Amino acid sequence: MDENERCFMKLATTTNDFAAYTSDSVKAIEYVKEAGFKYIDYSFCIDYKNKTGIYGDDENYCEKVIKKAKELDVCLVQAHAPFYSFIFDGDISGLIEDTIKCVRACAKWGIPSVVVDTGYQRNISKEEIFLKK
Repeated sequence: MDENERCFMKLATTTNDFAAYTSDSVKAIEYVKEAGFKYIDYSFCIDYKNKTGIYGDDENYCEKVIKKAKELDVCLVQAHAPFYSFIFDGDISGLIEDTIKCVRACAKWGIPSVVVDTGYQRNISKEEIFLKK
């Protein structure tokens, strides 16, 4: 590393940490700020569970998030897709579509990274997992 180059770590927490206190992710952004964080990991779990946010019927939701982030001077630095596992028996096409919604919202918000957990199953080898859908 060049001596003039500096690296900065951004300490963030997730909106999902506040899911016990609100079913509104915009409100969760406020709670993250109140807890002292500037950087936020937006979790789509709250939205997906409650069929709100990008999974609800508010066509202006993405703009509301942008407005709230600017108002509070916080920065959305990454996001989590709402699924803990893609591994189960059955059709996953709905999960794929809902993950695409996450990626599109993140693009609007300027979030460069979305965490998508692939999941696991107990008592099954990784080779068997890789063969599943």
